[in-house]
Amino acid sequence: YRMCADWEMAQIAYRRASQLGREAGDLFIAFRAQIGEANLLWSRGNLQAARLRLTGIARQARRSCPSVVPRVTLALAGVANMSGEYEQAISLAFGILDTLEDDDELKYQTLVDLASFLSDYGLPAVASAALRVVQKASPERHVRRHATLNLFFLAAHHEDAATFDVLRAELAGERLTARQQAQFALFTAQGCRRFGRFAEARSAAQRAIELASRYEHFQLVFEAETELSDIRRAMENAPSGMPQRAERSRSN
Repeated sequence: YRMCADWEMAQIAYRRASQLGREAGDLFIAFRAQIGEANLLWSRGNLQAARLRLTGIARQARRSCPSVVPRVTLALAGVANMSGEYEQAISLAFGILDTLEDDDELKYQTLVDLASFLSDYGLPAVASAALRVVQKASPERHVRRHATLNLFFLAAHHEDAATFDVLRAELAGERLTARQQAQFALFTAQGCRRFGRFAEARSAAQRAIELASRYEHFQLVFEAETELSDIRRAMENAPSGMPQRAERSRSN
């Protein structure tokens, strides 16, 4: 339900899963469900509430279920990064990698998130190298897809048009979550604006706003609206005789 942005049903499902986990004596499942419910908060832009909830979960997990601590720590790192606390996010992610041994899925997911933190901190080359390792090595398709989406973001923001076009075509054929659909549209808009494809950029930004609004990803709504304003300003300031690049057809 969370992946489809059905927030009410997701909350009900997570709470039921937590209850069933406790009744069965499986605290790992119970705590993972609680982390999922807390993630609903930051997905909708409520970072302070998410941090408070995750901090409480971490405190309980350290006492009764230490094996889930890396997962709640990764969630806290994500909240820190979204709050602009990049060094804290990076530090938490590296700390998780130091503790993981047999959980390859969480290890690769941590690498993807760490790459995102490093990019936001201003180290895109390091981030790209980490993402390509995950893209090639992770056995989990959803983790590889997450890495590819982050590589697409880097290509859009660092003016690598060739890589941008290749990854755009690749992601167009992927089954993305609701949040990833909005991100894909937003990153498309950002890249197209940088490459002078203004009409295509405007269309993608409008699509991002529509998707983010529909699924109540409020931070993405704000980012997409800001991007649309930037696109319109770029179109107004473009030389009148400057031809725009032809829009490309997208593979589906």
